Amino acid sequence: MGTDTRISDSSGGSFLRVRGLRKQYMLRGGLWRKRVPVAAVRGVDFEIPAGKTLALVGSSGSGKSTVARCATRLERPDAGEIWVGGTEISQLGCRNLLPFRAEIQMVFQDPVTSMNPRFSAAEIIEEPLLIQGRGNLGDRRSCATELMHEVGLSPNWADRLVTEFSGGQRQRLAIARALALRPKLLVLDEALSGLDVSTQAQIANLLLELQSAHSLTYLLISHDLALVVRLADGIAVMSAGQIVVLCFLFTEMAPGSFFDEMRLNPQISPETISVLRARYGLDQPLLVRYGRWMAAVVHGDFGYSIAYNAPVAPLLWSRAKHTLLLTTTATLLTWLMAVPLGVWTAASRGRWLDKVVAIGSSLLISVPEIVLAIALLALAVRWRAVPVGGMMSLGFEELSAWGRFQDVLLRMLLPTSILVLASIAVVVRHIRASVVEVLDAPYIQAARGHGIARTRLLFRHVLPVAANPAISLFGFSVAALLSGSLLVEVVTGWPGLGPLILDATLSRDLYLVIGGIMFSAVFMMAGNFIADLLLLATDPRIRAGGPDAN
Repeated sequence: MGTDTRISDSSGGSFLRVRGLRKQYMLRGGLWRKRVPVAAVRGVDFEIPAGKTLALVGSSGSGKSTVARCATRLERPDAGEIWVGGTEISQLGCRNLLPFRAEIQMVFQDPVTSMNPRFSAAEIIEEPLLIQGRGNLGDRRSCATELMHEVGLSPNWADRLVTEFSGGQRQRLAIARALALRPKLLVLDEALSGLDVSTQAQIANLLLELQSAHSLTYLLISHDLALVVRLADGIAVMSAGQIVVLCFLFTEMAPGSFFDEMRLNPQISPETISVLRARYGLDQPLLVRYGRWMAAVVHGDFGYSIAYNAPVAPLLWSRAKHTLLLTTTATLLTWLMAVPLGVWTAASRGRWLDKVVAIGSSLLISVPEIVLAIALLALAVRWRAVPVGGMMSLGFEELSAWGRFQDVLLRMLLPTSILVLASIAVVVRHIRASVVEVLDAPYIQAARGHGIARTRLLFRHVLPVAANPAISLFGFSVAALLSGSLLVEVVTGWPGLGPLILDATLSRDLYLVIGGIMFSAVFMMAGNFIADLLLLATDPRIRAGGPDAN
């Protein structure tokens, strides 16, 4: 496929070395003010041995992406040195940079905007080869199909446009394009941050396989420390355009705590752990951290998530809206079906309806919720009755308002059905027991003696009196449905609090876990408060303070 220019590696094993890198931008302070320099990168030094992965971590605006763009020479640095395989490239012109472009490729955060929407998948992969003048049309097409297969895409999709792929497939396509020139270094600029957890894990495994197969060197830009722990051999912490601590980890870290596992590894310097702990406030005593957290909670600040490198409150609220939608719908459906069913079974004591409902409720109560969820999920997948996973379909934004409503409704059907079936049996039994107790009361017998119709008797005289225990149960059922919905969301892929709290628990993201628990407690208190208001509104004895209100 033509001449393939390679760069000799005479740098003592380090493929990329950066020394004293500086980059600043000129910003105008106002309409009539002079342009002022703003330093984005200040004196950055690091090196990456061939075949290893260095992760640059830091908050937004710390200069990570600027370092990546300078290292790939998408931007010219103001000062410093960039050594690629023994050659300094920081000040090379466009023509002299051309052979080095093949050695360093970049995978961007958003694959859609980084690829021409008018190109097919094969044309996107072939474009770097065409620019570098490698091979003929047949050779380039053959290379494109091979790379698609290597990254897990079907070669039959070669003629598809970018918009016809899912998010994970687009990132695989972006990786295939980056591999077209057979580079030695890949710069991954937040390349996995826009993916869901399961897809992110699959792409991470793919990157590890490609690194092993092609002896690739990675510069990983990320704020996800869980991903960093999984992929990186070394960590560089950036703050205000500077690398605070740099340390290479030559052993694989086991999954678990972000910092505890680092502390157990003797090859990680205490300075690295200290900087990371100080950045997230974990170096303070327990009482100090608790006091600061409580003071922040008063102002609506639930702390900072280590895994997501973002405030906890917005993370929780973005997912809580989906959980609330699911839980509210399931609660309404459960009670709308359970109340009449419980009343009718109580009125039909000993008859076939009562026996059928008793057997059905016993079966539902005896089946664990996780078993019920997996069974319904398996049936839905096998019969393709309803869409599974996520809250929206691909191309959701292109649908009409009615189409969007239908799409969300169909995807809610499976998790809502699981929640309803898991909770309805208990509610039916409680309502039946309350109604049976009231049916034997003398005033009910007196009403019967007046010749009242059965339906009017049940719903006008019996149910309002039997409602107090059921209303009290309502408050607890809201909390129970919330806790149950967390499990159901994980099983069915609903993007609510469940998957978020599970990931936070597995990675020991303390403040995110505490925030999730607080949300659950708030839901329980809100449910009990609503129950108290309903009792106050429906029972005149409570409003009057009567001793027999309960």
